[in-house]
Amino acid sequence: MSCQNRPALPTNRYVQRTAAKEGTCFICGYFTPNIFMTEQGTATDWFYICSKHTLMPSFCTVALDTASKDFVASAGMDNPASRGKAANKDRQLGADSVDGAGPSESNSNKNNSKEKSEKKDKKNEQKVQASIKEDSAADRTAEAPKRKVYVLHRDVFYLRQRPFVKRWEKEQADTLAQRLPSAPRNLPK
Repeated sequence: MSCQNRPALPTNRYVQRTAAKEGTCFICGYFTPNIFMTEQGTATDWFYICSKHTLMPSFCTVALDTASKDFVASAGMDNPASRGKAANKDRQLGADSVDGAGPSESNSNKNNSKEKSEKKDKKNEQKVQASIKEDSAADRTAEAPKRKVYVLHRDVFYLRQRPFVKRWEKEQADTLAQRLPSAPRNLPK
């Protein structure tokens, strides 16, 4: 007897994809190439959905996806390229302020300031190189394909789960019906 206690239901994490051909939207019935497909799990669920419905909070909300760059940006981590550019700008600004000495300064002050600026430049370059190495490692982990993961509203998700539950209930009723005795076929006289 293969009676399961519960049906295999889809998870409430959907990814928006584009289908090869258009189908009717689950909500409004218009033709659309966009589909929602369960991210993973035992039961695969998919349905056509217009892109305008993904913006409605009464239909779905965007879930945080740790594999996307949006998650990295929302977590307060900035882009490594922008960090490198900012460090270069800081280095240039620091060099400009030191080199912008007026003509009234003596030659010894100019030599000291040049040495200081060279030391600062070397330190800044080392810091930039170290941050680029760290950021390249972080970029490799964050370079997964960019995608949005949606969580359906509970009422809509119920509508998506219901066919799975009905199918499971029908299978359970069929297995039970096979175990029951059959009705008599001959009428008594």
